[in-house]
Amino acid sequence: MPIPLVEYLLHANSEDKPVLKSQWADVVASDCVTCTCGHNQAVIMTYRCLYCGIWFCSECAGKHFGAEYQAYVERSRSELFDKLMKEKGLR
Repeated sequence: MPIPLVEYLLHANSEDKPVLKSQWADVVASDCVTCTCGHNQAVIMTYRCLYCGIWFCSECAGKHFGAEYQAYVERSRSELFDKLMKEKGLR
């Protein structure tokens, strides 16, 4: 069962949220999606990352999925930590 968009948005970092919202609007409106590189194609021809939820064309998917998972986790944890510290007034 696919992960709902709301789950991706709740956990997305500040860079990914606008991309997710824009891509979701594309999919709902036309069953097409615009990759982060600007390439627009049918959603069934794209690759969706299970970690961040963003859809990629085949060329960008290779670059994205080649990124180290650990680097993604560390970046996400760091942003979440900073957000929590700001909410508590500690930064």
